[in-house]
Amino acid sequence: MMGDRFDSDGVGSTDHTSTRGVLPTAQTTCPDFVFDALAAERRRTICRVLDEEGARDLDDLAIDVATVEHTAAEPGVTNEECETVYASLYHQHVPKLTSLDVVRFDPDDATVAPGERFAAVVAALDAVETVLDEPVASRGING
Repeated sequence: MMGDRFDSDGVGSTDHTSTRGVLPTAQTTCPDFVFDALAAERRRTICRVLDEEGARDLDDLAIDVATVEHTAAEPGVTNEECETVYASLYHQHVPKLTSLDVVRFDPDDATVAPGERFAAVVAALDAVETVLDEPVASRGING
């Protein structure tokens, strides 16, 4: 529907002011960031790990994610699996979550922490898991 509050490009909308004088934007009014953040299983796992463990060093986060992903097949995780996950987190998933304000990444100490929109994404993840009655973020950090 053109011109409504979910119209990401503003086409067809003539009134761009709100009662508080703040211009609504697609980023602040559109729930797409939640779907975008949770679209990849690895990003769901990142959110679940951060929700359970708090801020993590990127190395530790990669180990946690690799462990969640690979524990079902065989116990333990190899250095190669951790390196592959690390590269994926560093180049793809953490930047994506950072661009959505779901996580914050500090390049100086390579720390990933919950961001401004983290709670909304985790709440959506919890809601989906409740409706499905099963985890959607791999198997959870504790197996």
